[in-house]
Amino acid sequence: QAYAVIKGFDSAQWRAAPCSISNAYLPKQGYLGKLGARSSFMYNGRLFYVMEVQKELDNWSSWRLLLGDGVGFTELSVRTPSLSSSF
Repeated sequence: QAYAVIKGFDSAQWRAAPCSISNAYLPKQGYLGKLGARSSFMYNGRLFYVMEVQKELDNWSSWRLLLGDGVGFTELSVRTPSLSSSF
């Protein structure tokens, strides 16, 4: 995972850096596959992230959703009305 900061649309104003905290933390917690999309939101003045992660590399059935603050994450147990198997 990485962060990017864009100021305006001038490419000279664009800067990216890896998110080394979550990149180091997730494999140590057993998420050894790919890292997918990440979204963030504010709740009670705190920033939280929802991340897609793979427990096992290239095993599509091992994708999970995590909720965290960028330092620690908890695996979410998502249930849908139609019992979707993509979670």
